[in-house]
Amino acid sequence: MQENSRHTPEMQLLLLKVEARFGGMPETPRDFQQLSASILEKTKDICSSSTLRRIWGYDDYDGNTRRSTIDVLAKYVGYPDFRQFCKAFAEEAVGSGFIGEGVIYPESVREGERLELCWAPERKVVLRCIGIRKFVVEQSEGSKLKAGDSFSIGVMAKGYPVFLTAFFRDGVNQPAYVVASSEGLTSVRKL
Repeated sequence: MQENSRHTPEMQLLLLKVEARFGGMPETPRDFQQLSASILEKTKDICSSSTLRRIWGYDDYDGNTRRSTIDVLAKYVGYPDFRQFCKAFAEEAVGSGFIGEGVIYPESVREGERLELCWAPERKVVLRCIGIRKFVVEQSEGSKLKAGDSFSIGVMAKGYPVFLTAFFRDGVNQPAYVVASSEGLTSVRKL
């Protein structure tokens, strides 16, 4: 897979950092217009809202994103370009490498489909997809997550923690939440 595909760990992290800088995950055409304006204001570079919608998977697009566009996103989060962002990502990561097996990309989960995430000790949640990268908890066993909690998810992989953003509980926006922070997921599967 090429480095400018949105499915690489580096791109997933970059998108999460852009969302953090922007103040949340863009969800509507207006959000993408506002993100485009924010990028222009902070970087003096243009990144159209239609390009951003494709990168986030809101518009169908199976191709790779131009390197110059990814460089603009890296610049938006404080790096000179994507190469420097990746270098920093590699230096920060302990035991960094590619994730090959046991990976579910949230963009591949269709609305209504269900996932099961398990982690130690004996924790399990069943999630239902409610939109692109958006999930709601249907069942929770041994976890602090509750039925009805909703959030956005990046890559889910066996052996790695999962970061939940745009987290809502009882209609109230909560801080980001990490699942399986110490040992990672013991399993992740579609039901």
